[in-house]
Amino acid sequence: MQSPHSLAAVNPGPLREVRNSWLPCSRLSLAAALGICAAVSVGAIALTLSRLSRPGLSASRAAAANAELLDQRLQRAATQALGDRRGAIIVMDPQTGRIRAIVNPEIAFQENFPVGSAIKPFTALAALRSGLIDEDSRTLCHEKYSHHAFQTTCSHPRDLPPLNPTEAIAYSCNYYFSTLGEHLKEESFTSTLSEFGFGRKSGVNAGGEIAGHLQRSDWRPQNAIGEGNYLQATPIQVIDAYVALVNGGRLFTPQLGKPANFAAEVRANLEIKDRDRELIIKGMRGAVRYGSAEKANLYSLPVYIFGKTGTATEINGFRTHGWFVGIASQGTEAASDSEAAPDNLKLAVLVLLAKGHGFEAAKVAHPIFDEFASESSNLNSEISDLKSQISDLKPQTSNLKSEIPNPESQTPTIKVHLVRENITRTVKFEDYVRGVVASEGSMETEPDALKALAIAVRTYALKTWGGMLGTATTSATQRTVKDTVR
Repeated sequence: MQSPHSLAAVNPGPLREVRNSWLPCSRLSLAAALGICAAVSVGAIALTLSRLSRPGLSASRAAAANAELLDQRLQRAATQALGDRRGAIIVMDPQTGRIRAIVNPEIAFQENFPVGSAIKPFTALAALRSGLIDEDSRTLCHEKYSHHAFQTTCSHPRDLPPLNPTEAIAYSCNYYFSTLGEHLKEESFTSTLSEFGFGRKSGVNAGGEIAGHLQRSDWRPQNAIGEGNYLQATPIQVIDAYVALVNGGRLFTPQLGKPANFAAEVRANLEIKDRDRELIIKGMRGAVRYGSAEKANLYSLPVYIFGKTGTATEINGFRTHGWFVGIASQGTEAASDSEAAPDNLKLAVLVLLAKGHGFEAAKVAHPIFDEFASESSNLNSEISDLKSQISDLKPQTSNLKSEIPNPESQTPTIKVHLVRENITRTVKFEDYVRGVVASEGSMETEPDALKALAIAVRTYALKTWGGMLGTATTSATQRTVKDTVR
């Protein structure tokens, strides 16, 4: 049963009936009936709150305008963060694949790079799917790994106990994943990467995109840590794959476009077990909190961020380039890992730095996430303020229970005096509210906006006349409202 002070069932169907039947007879004016200034004030607050706090209204003009303003701020932050260094930055909406900001698109779409340790979450997924590891599998890092002519050294602290997959991702342990590469079948690795779009064009709506390179022979253990020419990818491929990995398996066709009327394009729906996804995200969260991205200080921001660094050596070269892919989720830095649920993801940021390291790329991402966190904090503050204003305007529920008769046993009524016709009509209170909503909301098409208006009208009416509303059996206390329409 609906609460006595809610109007959750307002929809365009009944409103049209009210406009066609009730309003032509009564011609109620909101200015006379409720006092237009107060009603508009309450309605504006309620309507604003509904649009701020309901993700389903993100396609509205107001929300689209706000999103576009944030896009501009993110673009400015990204451009300033990269400065004159060679590299690329992509900022993406993980719920739609929409590119919100980009720096150096020619590099992001048209150049290949070894992925380095940024591939390790996908290596872990391939190993989990193959049954080679589970959440309790542990390997003691020996610091240095060598296989034939290949050698690598781990950069994480040396006195760590045997690492499980989560910790190996967090610390980006080369020994753990290279050893895993000795046992991982090439087909398991390449099929996983191909599934996530590596080795083929993403389909981004920009000219000149290249397909990257995914080799299918000559498997070596170091391929599992992204070294060598086995896998080369464009930045757009990398961020698109990460977004699918963490958002529940939706592999998007990335698109440049404004938020208004944006339509997401899903290339594939990938099957990722919840436990595998959670394990990988926990490792990426560890990278930000205590692992390879700790130096970027992303955990100091008032938003929940997880991510993965990568450092790879140039093909036929000796310099390194750095990767970082980070995702911001709903909630604060101190929130639990449940905040990283697919529907809670808000922003994905990729940074590629030529002549750099992964932790340096993570540092470049910091001001971008800071800009986003500031906007999220302002939005939460605005919603809190609006809720406070609504609370001040609403009558207390306890008072309503004593002042308003139970709608199951009695029907509150209100007398409306029509000045032009010089007659007084008695109408049900709910019909009165519906009539006002039908009149004042005649140009509104969004159901949630109509609900907000209804709540505002009803709240004001109850606050103003709640103690004087009559019923069919207590007409002596009915409130009379004059219609001033001439």
